[in-house]
Amino acid sequence: MLLSPSDSTLISELKLSHTILTQRALSTTTYVIEEVNPVNYTSTTSDTVSVSAYGGALFTIEFGDYAVDRYNSTIEVAPTELTADGLSTAVITVTVRDGAGNPLPDYNVAINAPGTDVNVTQPATPTDAQGQAIGAINATYAPQTVLVTARTVEDNVTLAQSVTVTFTPGLPDPAHSSFVVNPTSVVANGTHTAVFTVTLRDPYDNPVPGKEVAVTASGTAITLTQEMDMTDALG
Repeated sequence: MLLSPSDSTLISELKLSHTILTQRALSTTTYVIEEVNPVNYTSTTSDTVSVSAYGGALFTIEFGDYAVDRYNSTIEVAPTELTADGLSTAVITVTVRDGAGNPLPDYNVAINAPGTDVNVTQPATPTDAQGQAIGAINATYAPQTVLVTARTVEDNVTLAQSVTVTFTPGLPDPAHSSFVVNPTSVVANGTHTAVFTVTLRDPYDNPVPGKEVAVTASGTAITLTQEMDMTDALG
């Protein structure tokens, strides 16, 4: 028995996005028809294909809906702004749903958040009865904004939604901040000057902007001019 369509034919009934694979063999051998979905494919109706065989036999195969709907599934991150201290952590909740909005349990989820010194904790278990899997994110580098995305592992469906997370520097750390004077020796003639630069950094050497700095000097007939009171983007 031969099936029609033949091997590896693209079927319009499957929205021109599915490949039907048949195994051609002896008439006593079972034929295998497999629906192969591309990455991120989302079905809105049940996928069916008609198969005709020699001898006048007609069959209809229904593959059903493609389970995960990338548009109905969601990603939530709380909070979306936190300190890059390696301790402050945001919780990532991924909810996997089908085309009808029903939660899908037992799906493994992978979270992606590329960035500098970003630590992502992947969900320890598959989605629960509510279709949810929980992960976490923190970082030690700032300032930076990270885009958080998620996908289901089994069928490699990337959720349409994404969430941005902003990491900000921590408090200034005296051990990592600096005070530089150049030159360190000048002629006391009222004309020659030395320039001092204060740089504030947090415990992870991230520059800390927007902090007020006051410089004092002790001595006789000293003139101190402070042009900037607040640290800039470089700390």
